[in-house]
Amino acid sequence: MAFAPLESSKDLTSPIAVAKLGEVQPALMSDLIVIGFPKVEEAEQVRRELVKIQQQHLIALEDACVLEHDEDGHVHLKQAINLAAAGAASGSFWGMLIGLLFLNPLVGLALGAGTGAASGALSDIGIND
Repeated sequence: MAFAPLESSKDLTSPIAVAKLGEVQPALMSDLIVIGFPKVEEAEQVRRELVKIQQQHLIALEDACVLEHDEDGHVHLKQAINLAAAGAASGSFWGMLIGLLFLNPLVGLALGAGTGAASGALSDIGIND
């Protein structure tokens, strides 16, 4: 079964869920699967279900996200992992630990959280934004 590619992102009129399914064998290429839904809530529910199925080791997901195309032409990508929050949490831990060495853990915590959030926001994993 062959699918015709979309000419442009303007062809998208509804929210879609995007899943990048990885193969068990790392030598093979991944498959990019795009499914359209009438509502964002349905796409989010399917993404959550895919994560549950992955936890049962029935599929291998590299990344899953929900892409919303609004009437203004703006595209919003909602990834499964918030990298800015993860970076802030990791940065605050390491910043506080380094701050303890200099007897000022609160300053280290604040600097580490800011640096971690900035690096998390600038990084990208999985499906390219």
